Amino acid sequence: MHRPTTKRLAGYLSNTLTHAHCSQGYQFPLWVGLVFVITSVLSQSLHATEGEKPNVIIVMIDDMGYGDLSCLGSPFVKTPHLDRLHVSSVRFTNFHVAPMCSPTRGQLLTGLNAMRNGSTIVASSRMMVHAEIPMLPQYFADAGYATGIFGKWHLGENYPHRPQDRGFQESLTFPLQEIGSIADYWCNDYFDPVLKKNGSNRRMNGYSTDIFFDDAMKWIQEQQKGSRPFLCYLPLNAVHGPQWAPAALRTRIAAQFPKLSAGQIGYLAMLANADENIGRLEKMLDDSKLTENTIVIFLSDNGGYALVDHFNAGMRGGKSRLTEGGHRVPCFIRWPNGGIGGSTNSRDLNGLTQVQDILPTLLDLCGISSAPKLPFDGVSVARCLRGEETLPDRTLIVQYGPPQPFHMTCVMQGPWRLLSDIKGTSKGMPELYNLSDDPKQTRNIIHTHPEKAAELRAFYDTWWSSIEPKTRQRTHIGVGHPSQNSVVLSSAEWREGAMTSVPKLREGIKRHGMWDVEVLKEGEYEISLRRWPEESKLLLKEGAPAWQPRDMQTPDHIGYSAGKPLPIEHAHLRIGEKHFDASITGTAHEATFRIPLAAGVTEVEAFFSGQDSKPLCAAFFVTITSR
Repeated sequence: MHRPTTKRLAGYLSNTLTHAHCSQGYQFPLWVGLVFVITSVLSQSLHATEGEKPNVIIVMIDDMGYGDLSCLGSPFVKTPHLDRLHVSSVRFTNFHVAPMCSPTRGQLLTGLNAMRNGSTIVASSRMMVHAEIPMLPQYFADAGYATGIFGKWHLGENYPHRPQDRGFQESLTFPLQEIGSIADYWCNDYFDPVLKKNGSNRRMNGYSTDIFFDDAMKWIQEQQKGSRPFLCYLPLNAVHGPQWAPAALRTRIAAQFPKLSAGQIGYLAMLANADENIGRLEKMLDDSKLTENTIVIFLSDNGGYALVDHFNAGMRGGKSRLTEGGHRVPCFIRWPNGGIGGSTNSRDLNGLTQVQDILPTLLDLCGISSAPKLPFDGVSVARCLRGEETLPDRTLIVQYGPPQPFHMTCVMQGPWRLLSDIKGTSKGMPELYNLSDDPKQTRNIIHTHPEKAAELRAFYDTWWSSIEPKTRQRTHIGVGHPSQNSVVLSSAEWREGAMTSVPKLREGIKRHGMWDVEVLKEGEYEISLRRWPEESKLLLKEGAPAWQPRDMQTPDHIGYSAGKPLPIEHAHLRIGEKHFDASITGTAHEATFRIPLAAGVTEVEAFFSGQDSKPLCAAFFVTITSR
């Protein structure tokens, strides 16, 4: 709660006690006036706080490294709008996320470590957060906030894992890791894309990043008109690959940096466009008089990848790596009315912090109770942001990937970093680094400091013992829920070995997997197996034409090669212990089965074969519709 300052309270006391007389000239005792004034001031403060809840905007850029902003030393494009936000904010300089997309997003929205919340990897059933765990928008919606997401979700595409199932009242998103992914609308593009508007496909006009900011700003202004506080989550698709960016920006940047690759030029063009949109957002907040009472948070979801070989702020590694460059990212927070940032309270906070801290911190800043919900792995640093406390000394753990002990793991304590090994595979020996005299992590000192390595490993082992039972819990896709009559499963959600590659889809790779589903309502279901998504209108046996994105004239961005035809003759479906088969005609787009399903948890597996009944390729898409 933002309480009245001592100076303000003293002013009220001085003014009111001087005039503490009734109209008949009777003077109140001093203590009566004192009680009256204190009660009045606190009452006014409480009322003002309740009536002026801070708004919240979280902008998460995708795959931007710590050193990619000009305010943090980048020698490439200028980012003036993000630089100004940096200057006017409290900056966490030692802030850590997961080295990959989905785990960071799950940690941000739950306040829990990836191994505890279930979202440990970027595809498969382990992309999704356990359904019973509440998320940030649910806390805020329960407190009367309008909640909206505009951009990349990447935590599940079907009930109960969609944004609208997890507390977002307004949503504009796309499936999986990027626009054009395997689960996205067929041949989707960063230009005039088809996006999911509140769960339904809608063709939008413009460049994707511009669209997300446009929609978010329009929604914010609608909430302001209704005098409703808002939580706006803007997780951008930029600067994640593919590096499709407006041609004018690419041309400008290519002229500035002719020695960079086409991919790096596209990356910088996407970053420059994102910075321009941050400037538009800031202007809108200023013009709408929302700046002072809006908490703005900017961060990246993992380390960079395009430019880390050129400049990486003195760190080693990038995206997917356990060295510092993989998981240490920028994080700025500003809320002038709350004494955080602004013209007089901007500064650096240098202690260890993590993305799991953001949810409990926001609840604290906004006066929202988390009870009776789950305890967090992160902690509130609200008082530290206001300069009332220093950041605590902590030992923190970064771990993602398959849930295995001391696998893809970094244990952090002060300047110390204990890694499962440099690539995170746990096939090599653990490695120990001290950043205070080796920021680039070039000297493994585990043999000269075995006691420190043992201390950090013991901390990890205790933590893993407490969390390991939760890692055995699987997430399931719901079938038969009233809010989603048809569920489309894609190979990106296979239990193991998820297949997300569009080029491999076009090749028709000889691989298939299974989905974990929960039938929520007993009844008859129509189950359709497809090689290609329905909107492609391609036959099962035919190949796909080559494709190139719009507004991309350079030969290095040719899009996708043609997909080859396959001699598919049979479709095979397994649900639990039951097997079903069907013959394929030359004009079939899909193979369809009508099957009664009992309520409960089960597995779904599907593939296509040729004349010899040997698998040719997966049914990469399976639609289950309640009849």
